[in-house]
Amino acid sequence: MKRRKEIYEVLYPETSVPGRGKNQHVPSEIISLGVPTFTEDTSAKTGQSKRNVELSIQRAKAFSPEQREVLKQVDVNQTEATKLARYEPEQREAIVEKLATGEASTVKEAKALHEHQVLEAQAKILHIPQEIQLLHGDFNDKVKNIEGDSVSLIITDPPYNVASNRIFTFDDRSDISQDFGEWDKYDRQEFLAKFEGIS
Repeated sequence: MKRRKEIYEVLYPETSVPGRGKNQHVPSEIISLGVPTFTEDTSAKTGQSKRNVELSIQRAKAFSPEQREVLKQVDVNQTEATKLARYEPEQREAIVEKLATGEASTVKEAKALHEHQVLEAQAKILHIPQEIQLLHGDFNDKVKNIEGDSVSLIITDPPYNVASNRIFTFDDRSDISQDFGEWDKYDRQEFLAKFEGIS
């Protein structure tokens, strides 16, 4: 798709004018030529929507032929590939590499592994002592695997736990609901019990 677009715009250079096909001002003499953009031409010939053509171009520009083959081998669908194409190049390449080597079997898994490795690298830069271990993940899951009496200090910032059905009314502005959501509703004793045994 990327190469076809390049060839098309060499044949019809007027179609590569910035803003062509978008909600931007394009000189009237260009519009009067009547030559469709690559996206418009491909859409008309293939029956795909212009949006799908644009996404195909985006994916084609983001991945090398080798990377596209990797994504095909691990069965990454177009929606996932489009999201991946929007990542920063360094992150995108690292994720595809992990899929290629078999370190991860899904984009989500590869992304999580890459982020974990980035955190580990940052920890080394910060010269965190070896006896300090960083655990990256959901506390509710990680705490289950922490050795008993191995934590000497716990610093936590839980939700305020003040959510209620109360509504504050004002004369000069809209009302404010104190129902902040389920994340702010929890049992304090149940929350503190999670720390028992590890400290």
